[in-house]
Amino acid sequence: MATSSDLISAAGVIVILLAGIVYNHLQVARGAGRTSPALASASMLGRYASHRGSVVGEVVAITTDRLVIRQAGTHKAVPLAQARLRDGEVTLEGDIDWDAAEDAGKAWSGAQATEAAAAAEA
Repeated sequence: MATSSDLISAAGVIVILLAGIVYNHLQVARGAGRTSPALASASMLGRYASHRGSVVGEVVAITTDRLVIRQAGTHKAVPLAQARLRDGEVTLEGDIDWDAAEDAGKAWSGAQATEAAAAAEA
């Protein structure tokens, strides 16, 4: 038979568990408007990205730390940390060094061409 101290201990544990659940739900609700780039990255593919209100290109690939955008026939790779997916739209935030993004995009494109050539030879 359970003693009153056992019941009090069980009630304490239940209260702590419920408090943890409420806390976690509040944390999720606070972050509902933000989507982590790591979690949203797969759903960014094929969408158009905008920066400061202007469409800058189509998302064609995602690496571990870069979002690759095709823009006017060239590829630009911007930091994935600057990309957000909100309401189905990809938005790039903050200042972007577009020259560095173009250099990184050229490197990515060259690596893709090398991989394709190696696969064709195999």
